[in-house]
Amino acid sequence: MGKFTDFFVNLTFLITFKENNPHHKSFSSAMKIAIFGNSNSQNITPEIIGLLTLLKAQLEAELVFEPKFKAMIQSHAPQFGGDAALTPASPVAAELALSFGGDGALLRAAKWVFSEDIPIMGINTGHLGYLTTTGTDKALSAITRFFAGEMHISERTMLNINSGDVPIRSHFALNDIAVLRQDTSSMLQMTTTVNDAELTTYVGDGLVVSTPTGSTAYNLSAGGPILAPDTRCIILTPVSPHTLNMRPLVIDDNAVIRISTVSRAPQFLVSVDGESYVFPSGSEVTIKRAKQKVKIVQIPHHNFAHTLRHKLLWGQ
Repeated sequence: MGKFTDFFVNLTFLITFKENNPHHKSFSSAMKIAIFGNSNSQNITPEIIGLLTLLKAQLEAELVFEPKFKAMIQSHAPQFGGDAALTPASPVAAELALSFGGDGALLRAAKWVFSEDIPIMGINTGHLGYLTTTGTDKALSAITRFFAGEMHISERTMLNINSGDVPIRSHFALNDIAVLRQDTSSMLQMTTTVNDAELTTYVGDGLVVSTPTGSTAYNLSAGGPILAPDTRCIILTPVSPHTLNMRPLVIDDNAVIRISTVSRAPQFLVSVDGESYVFPSGSEVTIKRAKQKVKIVQIPHHNFAHTLRHKLLWGQ
């Protein structure tokens, strides 16, 4: 009963706030909220449907959905059939983006909205949810506090990747960009330069180029360091290096990194926040910090140290 008790307590708070702040700019009829999530029917819960219904009924918010998530929502709740769907050709215009799911859903949402400077609030419906803000039981309170100006906005670095060899749908990553071998035992030789100065040729299963936000993802599992999210750095972490003297390296985030990869295998993979592309051997990619940053909504006092202790069980 705890989740449903919190749900209705937060609903009362939401309605009271709106009634006491009728002229608040965020509670106007023009308010728009972009909705993203995992397009898996098992992730569509009554709490999500209830929250979306209340946002329309109580806040009079205009909801605009990620297309696949809209189709899944509509299959459970036909009343959302008339709501708009986002299109890749049109920029997202909203005061807030909500991402339902885990970190993967938030990473996908970030690619839609970061260039439009829209804050993202991750609502965890999965397990760990390292990047997410809150669960569904406390989502109403968090959304209300955001529009009241009571939430913290954390600006996170994105990486940009370019290559003339293979078309890439998304050129931006919030967590990491990884060069990896594909379905073969053949090692990769990844000749790497930083600001046009030769660094080394990494030999092994791959190389992870990570943001501070992504330092707790693939980078961490490959033996790289954890960085605070606001650190102005990029991490280079080899995956299963062939020699013991190849270790993770932290460089300034103004650096331009070029990686030219060859292998006895005819091709290799490049992963951009988990979205993989096949590259022919001999291809080169250029990686640098993106001009824009992602804005992630956080609860005040839930800082980096709090996240390490409570989500990564740091020191336990």
